[in-house]
Amino acid sequence: MRRSRLLNRLASPKLAATLIGVLMLMTLLAVLFPQKGYLGQQFEQFVHDVPWLAAVMAAVSLDRVFSGWPIVVMALLL
Repeated sequence: MRRSRLLNRLASPKLAATLIGVLMLMTLLAVLFPQKGYLGQQFEQFVHDVPWLAAVMAAVSLDRVFSGWPIVVMALLL
């Protein structure tokens, strides 16, 4: 039985390596940027001190990397 093109691309080692690299980058970002769910009051202080960066992080879900949509998408694709 022949596999479809989409299935071949999803099962490729190249895609897996790319997804693992993106996952590593997301983990690094989660370490570097304060996380909303883990810091509580300290995160609120960060929002007060640097509101523009907090707004950018919230827009792309960097303030909740492990509970946001980016990590779910990466996990599903992997």
